[in-house]
Amino acid sequence: MSEPRILIDARKLGDGGIGTYIQNLIDGMISLRDKAQTNLRYSILIGKHTQVPARWHGAVEVYETNEGKYSLAEYCLLARRNREIFKRHELFHSPHYTLPYNLDLPAVVTVHDLIHITHPDTFYHAPAAKFLIASAIKRASAVISVSQHSCNQLAEHFPTSIGKTYLTYNSTRCGLGVGERYYGKINQERNVLGFVGSDRPHKGFQTFIHAYAQAAQSLAKSSAVRLPRVVVVGGRFSRKTRVEALQLIPTIEFRSELVGNALLQTLAAFGMVCISSKAEGFGLVALEALATGTRVICSPLPSLREVCGEQAYFASDFSEQALTQALLKALTDTDEHQRQLVNQGLLQSQKFSRRAQAQATLQVYERVLNQQLFFNLEPDQAQAA
Repeated sequence: MSEPRILIDARKLGDGGIGTYIQNLIDGMISLRDKAQTNLRYSILIGKHTQVPARWHGAVEVYETNEGKYSLAEYCLLARRNREIFKRHELFHSPHYTLPYNLDLPAVVTVHDLIHITHPDTFYHAPAAKFLIASAIKRASAVISVSQHSCNQLAEHFPTSIGKTYLTYNSTRCGLGVGERYYGKINQERNVLGFVGSDRPHKGFQTFIHAYAQAAQSLAKSSAVRLPRVVVVGGRFSRKTRVEALQLIPTIEFRSELVGNALLQTLAAFGMVCISSKAEGFGLVALEALATGTRVICSPLPSLREVCGEQAYFASDFSEQALTQALLKALTDTDEHQRQLVNQGLLQSQKFSRRAQAQATLQVYERVLNQQLFFNLEPDQAQAA
């Protein structure tokens, strides 16, 4: 195998966090190949409406398929209908736990989190996710997860993942210095507190709006603090949720869901972002906020501590009262400490580069390919190896 070929399922490009994961991974892999740090060749599998970045043209081979995301066809027919495509590759990478059946080549699967199990939206999400994740772990040659916290959860819920799970952190697209260009505006345009997400229970939106209302009430008589305008970014907020939020925060603004550079630009315009989640596999919003010079207020999730280090205002627990105190600390902080947090946050974010993500994933690919090569040797060759 002089130039092994990797097939990456990129049908979820543009789909929130997983879409960002795929984009950053492929960008990083192309960069490594351009710098002659790997001889692997890459192909991507896309859907009919997948938008492929122009910069990938000529760098990856593109194959189109008709199977929908989260469909029975994805599980049962994708590998069969595209058998000739799969035959041209030595390894398949599924960036989500929806690993197709009937694969005739080794597979790597990424399990980002266990939210469908620990915080299910419906009664059927947990049993369905348990079955699909267990099946993916069993059939995959290696499992990738994006934080140590998620790796630990996998080991707890799926003991068969122990010994085949590898930590590969997510990454940010921002370069050092992006946030510094915006920080000078913090006292003018950046007097905005953002929330990025949805009203799914595990995102903690209800906790956020009630905590902000309490903090605003506590600071109502203070002339030294100008309360920030609250802007909510995300497409999944029910009418009931919006009405309740407007009753608590009359000036709150709701914006549609943003991804990619549009989300980065919006985060860069915020002075602060609040992440009140009760569950996160990684914390991509927190990372990209740090990378754009935006201060982070968040719940004490282990994954968020991995991402932010000490460069955030952490609530002491998941209660409304604890988040209120974290908000008050951020809103009344000194300019000097704010600047210190921003500068240290920029440095913290650089630990999660696309290059680092690609290199860590490359090591997993090479491990699986080397194992497969060893298993394919004749007995006397295997002993010599």
